[in-house]
Amino acid sequence: MNVERIHWPLHAQRRLQERGLNIAEVENVIRAPGQLIADTKHSGRWIAQRRVGTDRPTLIRVVYVDAGGGEIVVVSAYRTTQVARYWRTDQ
Repeated sequence: MNVERIHWPLHAQRRLQERGLNIAEVENVIRAPGQLIADTKHSGRWIAQRRVGTDRPTLIRVVYVDAGGGEIVVVSAYRTTQVARYWRTDQ
């Protein structure tokens, strides 16, 4: 997917702050995800995720909507240590 613009609603910005993430690391996951998964609970949403860290592996997961024309709208982002729960081995 060619991402030209990333829209950051206030809600998403607040979630990043609350969760100790910064825009640059989240944008890196969006532009170069380890995996891209369709959100089965919410139609039209996608989840970009990437493994980070070596001592204690974690995932950064970014939920977004593809608005078309190379623009996406970030819904939320978070870091989790539950790699086995979310990482798809079938991809």
